[in-house]
Amino acid sequence: MSEGPQYTSCVDKAAWKSVIATIGAANIIVASAAIAAIVAGLVLPPAALVGLVLAIATGAQILRKVAGWLLHGKLICLQNAKRRVFSDPDPDRVCVLGTILDFEQVGEDKSGFALIDNDFAVNLLIAPLTTADVFAAKDLTALRSLAESGPQGDLIQNPQSLVRKDDPTKLFGSMPAGFTGYDRGLMFSTSFPRPIPSNAFRDPRQLVKVDPMFQALANDARDDYLAPFQGPGPVIVNGQTLTDAQRKDYIDQATADPFSQPIIVDSFNKAVDAAFHFEEKRAPALHCEFEGSRISDVFDVLDIASVDCGGGFLGFFCDLLNILISIFLGLPLLIAAIVAWASADDGALSDAYDGASGELRWGDPIVVRGRWSYDGGHDGYNEIHAVRTVQKTFPPPQDHDAWCGELSKVPPSPAPERDPAGGPSAPPPPPVGPPPPPVGQPPMNARQKETWDAQQRDENRWVYHPAIDGCVPAALPIG
Repeated sequence: MSEGPQYTSCVDKAAWKSVIATIGAANIIVASAAIAAIVAGLVLPPAALVGLVLAIATGAQILRKVAGWLLHGKLICLQNAKRRVFSDPDPDRVCVLGTILDFEQVGEDKSGFALIDNDFAVNLLIAPLTTADVFAAKDLTALRSLAESGPQGDLIQNPQSLVRKDDPTKLFGSMPAGFTGYDRGLMFSTSFPRPIPSNAFRDPRQLVKVDPMFQALANDARDDYLAPFQGPGPVIVNGQTLTDAQRKDYIDQATADPFSQPIIVDSFNKAVDAAFHFEEKRAPALHCEFEGSRISDVFDVLDIASVDCGGGFLGFFCDLLNILISIFLGLPLLIAAIVAWASADDGALSDAYDGASGELRWGDPIVVRGRWSYDGGHDGYNEIHAVRTVQKTFPPPQDHDAWCGELSKVPPSPAPERDPAGGPSAPPPPPVGPPPPPVGQPPMNARQKETWDAQQRDENRWVYHPAIDGCVPAALPIG
């Protein structure tokens, strides 16, 4: 079973610190001085040049610090929280059963610097709840209470009330960025047979893919918009009569991409509302992230020639040393970081899921294995970050220990190596003889090792069926 990549690490709650504290006083002071020098350059131009050099140097270091914090500082490990649900043999991993509520595409609801996070995400309604429970629930509060009281409820509840494994006399304690929980929306209609995720419902380009009925409404909205441009009479836009060439441009644009025209979008949304009267209901979700490489790639470039700094008094001067180094290397490092940003691999479901098992869709039951953590980068909720494996299940699984117990017997295998141009490299040629144990993954537990050893026996590695080549297991000695 191939595993999705994991670039990030997590820290113990006691070791967590904010991104501002991570950036450090030296970087903040020098950055402030750079801004002051640039402003002073309005009066004394040489000061602006000094400020620009300092801004580039500190900019490279601040970006390095932020990327390093995103990579190795913002996630809080929850493996020390004592839980009711099945404990995976890998202490840094949990196993979760649930139903897919929706998919969050890379970059969804992000802009600017936030796009350095290029993870893909699946949001789960944890078993035994189903979308029918979402429809029947009075409100989000009632549904959250129902989910948290279930056998996997501690995965989504505030960790502060959970006991620590390493010290059962203590609770895990409050989380640094607070705890709000995570929820997602589903749109329900008595005139449509299944719920639609709110993020897909709000995007006309996604909604028309859900059912031909929505495509038909979109076609009607487009045709109504085009009718005046295709008619014999004059067309007036913003007080001006359009020429034939201008009319053709409007027709071509609306035909190539109808939803590029706000009027068509508005007409389509009104038609959907009139036909179906969808209403939204919110559901508690477990956020499951498939990591992209952008944060790691940018950090790796910016970390070249930098000195690792601790905290305190010496850390302040260490940061000053890194700024001094960046005075000479800052600009090329920033250029290299831009290239790394652009060429990074996006997180993808396919990294952890074998498509041969069939396409995953909203409402599908799945089993997810990955690291359970709390994201200290925003108001808080728990998540699986990173997802390592996904397994589609039929029928929806209810026996958590049985499913997760069987999956825990599967030996880990590394994700495909990335080639320098980005993306996974071609698979290596088939090995000669028994392959070596997986590299770069957690050590195998006893059950995984048992499976691995069984896979390497000759009778389990045949190419031609034993009925053809006559290969049979050697008889075991008696006595």
